[in-house]
Amino acid sequence: MKTLSFFCIDFDDNFWVDFFKKQKTFSPDIWIERKEFTKKKFLKNFKNSKFIDWQKAIRGQLNIKKNYKLNRKEEKYYELNYEKISFMLKRYEKYDDKISIVKKKEYIKKQFIKWKSFLKENKLDVVLFKSIPHHGFDFIIYQICKFHN
Repeated sequence: MKTLSFFCIDFDDNFWVDFFKKQKTFSPDIWIERKEFTKKKFLKNFKNSKFIDWQKAIRGQLNIKKNYKLNRKEEKYYELNYEKISFMLKRYEKYDDKISIVKKKEYIKKQFIKWKSFLKENKLDVVLFKSIPHHGFDFIIYQICKFHN
């Protein structure tokens, strides 16, 4: 039986580490988290898994070998959903409110491409969100997953 690979975002308490530890058919291959105690417990229990620091996820600082381009359908989907994605990133404008619309659009598209590349490279079966995606990066991941089913 194939073990499913999971990408877990914001599972910030020990319950989830213990839950995944008990599973036989799936394991968390990649985990994004901000709390140090969860990070330590995760790394101790899942030595073959990757951990991405929350701040690096927000900045799109990912270890990817190649940035894949968007195909025509993805490009159209991105354009149609730009307003939703842009709205989710409004919360970060307090850090840089002088950013031009053009630069903002370039930044969001760059993040979209980075996360698409990351998901493609890691060949994940399931992406789990503990809560409704409401940060910039997790909403972008959600939109990519939604497009690709």
